[in-house]
Amino acid sequence: DSAGLLRLHSTFRHDFKIYTSDEGRCQVTSAAFTKGFLDLEGELTPILVALVIRNNKAHSLLDDT
Repeated sequence: DSAGLLRLHSTFRHDFKIYTSDEGRCQVTSAAFTKGFLDLEGELTPILVALVIRNNKAHSLLDDT
């Protein structure tokens, strides 16, 4: 059922969370991964702003090793 698949994809996009560090190269990589994973179109900057989380709580989840 293509309608069900589309609804699932929309829900997944809404619930999808990706975390990144404060480093610019990591943020760009996160945005590029998100773009490819969700099959998005357009520039990386709006994807980075809208879908990639960069804050202290997110940073605490990352492994510093």
